[in-house]
Amino acid sequence: AQRKLMKAEKALAKVEEFLKPAESSVDPESISDEERFMFRKLGLRMKAFLLL
Repeated sequence: AQRKLMKAEKALAKVEEFLKPAESSVDPESISDEERFMFRKLGLRMKAFLLL
């Protein structure tokens, strides 16, 4: 039970790190850390193929 709790806390800390507001960058074309995290999450949820 302790190991599961530690693992969950570690995962939560990792997610919270990505959810912190990103610093405003000078280049408007670059994406923020939050956007990168959400796009990666969306991409990993998608299937690896496209049905034609």
